[in-house]
Amino acid sequence: MPSRIFHALLCLTIFAAAGCERLPKTEQDTALDVVRRNVRFLEEKKIDEMMATIHPASPAFAPTRISVTQLMKDFDLKCELTSLEIASAKKDSVRVRFEQITERKKAGLAEPRTRFTGVHVLQKDAGVWKIYDTEVIGVEVIDPLPEEPEPAEEKPALP
Repeated sequence: MPSRIFHALLCLTIFAAAGCERLPKTEQDTALDVVRRNVRFLEEKKIDEMMATIHPASPAFAPTRISVTQLMKDFDLKCELTSLEIASAKKDSVRVRFEQITERKKAGLAEPRTRFTGVHVLQKDAGVWKIYDTEVIGVEVIDPLPEEPEPAEEKPALP
């Protein structure tokens, strides 16, 4: 009998410890929505709204505004989240694994589509989940542009 009580208490302790670190499903859904809004605002060229999804204490905050402003000036973007899932969720941070296909378009300029995979690390800012960091897993060109043919070597004329 004492061993049953011990096992029951052990299971309860493990369950309670695991439960303390877990985030409610609604909080996880909210974190996923932040990533969706970030991509949508990037595509819609809404810089301020997109930046509102980035944590202001992130070391990448200012450089992100600069690079995104230039990117939006130079290109029309089409972004598609093809995969989005919670990798881990704790009280103070959520890791969101994603896969995104991006097309950059500019009049007269062809750019290959790319598949970007990574993990966004979200932390709260005044009670709101925001992207604090992004860990790049990989970048892959999906459909490369056709290669330019090599110029033909000129052969010396025969006498």
